Amino acid sequence: LALAHDEVLNQLGLIVVDEGQFLADPQRGSTVELLLTYLRAKEKGKTSPQILVLSAVVGDLNGLDKWLSAGALLTERRPVELVEGVLDRSGAMLHRDPDGNLQRLQLVPQGQIFVRKKKPGSQDVIIPLVRALVAQGEQIIIFRNTRGKAEGCASYLARELGLEAAAGAVERLPQQDMTSTQRKLRECLHGGVAFHNANLRRQERGVVEAAFREQDSKVRVLVTTSTLAAGVNTPADTVIVVEREFLGGGRRPYGVGEYKNMAGRAGRLGYAKSGRAILLAENP
Repeated sequence: LALAHDEVLNQLGLIVVDEGQFLADPQRGSTVELLLTYLRAKEKGKTSPQILVLSAVVGDLNGLDKWLSAGALLTERRPVELVEGVLDRSGAMLHRDPDGNLQRLQLVPQGQIFVRKKKPGSQDVIIPLVRALVAQGEQIIIFRNTRGKAEGCASYLARELGLEAAAGAVERLPQQDMTSTQRKLRECLHGGVAFHNANLRRQERGVVEAAFREQDSKVRVLVTTSTLAAGVNTPADTVIVVEREFLGGGRRPYGVGEYKNMAGRAGRLGYAKSGRAILLAENP
């Protein structure tokens, strides 16, 4: 818009850049940086809109405020408490309390985590963990690092948990031209579980998001890729981050900001009094 319709900039007083940490994104960061550079260059002419950059996950500004000639407004207070911890195959979550002391919380009863197939896998932990949390009335978001894993995880949870069907969500989905992915989503919703990834149409993703946000929602578990980590308000009581790296475009670990965006889906303001984020560990 800025390049093709330059005259639009002459009518703007404020430009808001949400999720400003995308400047550091290996794929999209250069585009954001070029746009901001272009806007800064325009300030030397007649057009000088204010630039407001927002981010919930940036730590050290590393000179960003000076580059933008901007003032910095920083707060480290989260309006809703978020407990972040690590859970291994013992079923116990290790986390630090506000004073920095290490705490151990047994989330999965002893004996419920066992090898379900020929060799250990993530579902050995995910199934009993989610079952225990849902039994406490929680809504869960699970992050997986591929579309296939997200769909597969939603499918086995829908079979194993035996939750009430999210019939309202199924009724709102488009009924024509269904692919195997669309049929799989309907099967999952009949088990109170949904998935969210780029294989779904925009309308279907919208139905899933809206159904998850409903008060007394029947969608108790939502399995997703990182498409849901930023820019979409899908509040959960607990977030479970299964993997620790992206696979697409070459393997690379999640950045701190990327992890924080996933974890921050739990304990959303106006929806919950507290939240919990759990990283799964393969060993103690």
